[in-house]
Amino acid sequence: MTPAIAALLATTLAHQPAAPGAPETYAQRVALLAADEACELFSPAERALLAALAARSRDDAARAGDAPSDLDRFERRHGGAPESCDEDFAGAMRHRDHTLALSETHEIAFPGLHQDWVSERRHRSAPPWRVRQTARSRPAMLGVHAGEEGDVLALALRTASSPAFAVMVVRDPARQAEPLDFTAGGLLPAPYDDALSAWGAASGAERRIAASGRLDPDIAARLAPASGETALGYAFPDQAIDALRALAPRDGVRIELVGARGDVIDTLWFEAGMFNAALAVQALPLPEPDPTQTIASR
Repeated sequence: MTPAIAALLATTLAHQPAAPGAPETYAQRVALLAADEACELFSPAERALLAALAARSRDDAARAGDAPSDLDRFERRHGGAPESCDEDFAGAMRHRDHTLALSETHEIAFPGLHQDWVSERRHRSAPPWRVRQTARSRPAMLGVHAGEEGDVLALALRTASSPAFAVMVVRDPARQAEPLDFTAGGLLPAPYDDALSAWGAASGAERRIAASGRLDPDIAARLAPASGETALGYAFPDQAIDALRALAPRDGVRIELVGARGDVIDTLWFEAGMFNAALAVQALPLPEPDPTQTIASR
């Protein structure tokens, strides 16, 4: 248990107010989720956003060194049902105001540890991406695209190579409950020479989801970042979105581009990050008229 969490538990047991800081925010989010479950304080979109923010708080504590068992005990202590639904719950109004502020813009960036997820919401025309993350080392984007039959997790990139298909590789929480730190707290270099590969699954706990098909070339060109190379796009099956939603924010997401002979010809890295928060705000009411500013939320 980190000193910050231990100090918060000690002051709570002594019935003293906790000092402001990340652990207090974590405790408040956990308590608000429990109060919402009992008293229905928030709309579904507000609830989903709060859950994503609470998961981010837990992830921050885990990266600081807290054991999952300590975090579970912390959440049990602060996540009990309220005695009455008539009370004013600390932070509830602030969360509503925060959600309202997010709903008043059409483009919202949710910062992760290394990478942002951007959520786009417009009246006049459907944006190419509903949510997207841009790769750091390649002209490539991963995100949710509004396809003809509904939302599709897609990869769009510019490349001079000719991959036959793509595979998304993620941690399977059913086989490994928490991501591993492959750097041993920063003592070792990250695998694949990419910081996004620092956290993830052991080889026996990986889940591999092959792309279900290629995107139409015109759609791929519309989705891919600007570049002089050829645009390619891949659509993933429905379970790919659920697989991303089940990850911890610090999890790395590996995309393997596979050649005709089955060899991996390129590897792209993305971060699970605030994917759930970016999806949650898609359900908020759209502003009128369309604003133009971009705001960041954490």
